[in-house]
Amino acid sequence: YDGYGIPLYTTPTVIQGQVMPAKVLPDSMYLYWASLAEGKFYATKFDLSPALKQQMMTQERYIRFNGEDGGSCFQTDVIFGLLPGGDAKVWLSGCGIKYTYIDRIKPTVTAITDRSGAGVDNFQYKGWIEDTKQRAADNGATLFPVPWNKVNRVFQSED
Repeated sequence: YDGYGIPLYTTPTVIQGQVMPAKVLPDSMYLYWASLAEGKFYATKFDLSPALKQQMMTQERYIRFNGEDGGSCFQTDVIFGLLPGGDAKVWLSGCGIKYTYIDRIKPTVTAITDRSGAGVDNFQYKGWIEDTKQRAADNGATLFPVPWNKVNRVFQSED
């Protein structure tokens, strides 16, 4: 793993629980995020189609890595892979380590400030941006131009 792709497993991904858990799937999800390397802020809206909702409500069997039956499960976790330029790749996850690719979506809004009006020159972002650039330099990574042949890959353990 060279650090450019999106690893699909729980260690490097941030899991955020639903703010107000409900028993009904939402029609849309909104994600507000910052691309520190670019110095831009994005708002991404992801609409859950009726077909996707049906897929999320379909009960499956979870088979453990050793082949044993792990019981019933659902793919209800939505994972966003955030890309330079504001695009996001979307997967469903659940049932152990099962991932289902859904789509690549464009940002709804691109801005130079966050929702509070702070720009990347704000103290809260400066340290993160400098750290991102330094980590890239320390690892011989290229942030720009984006090496799309490296970024546009997914890694998943064969186990």
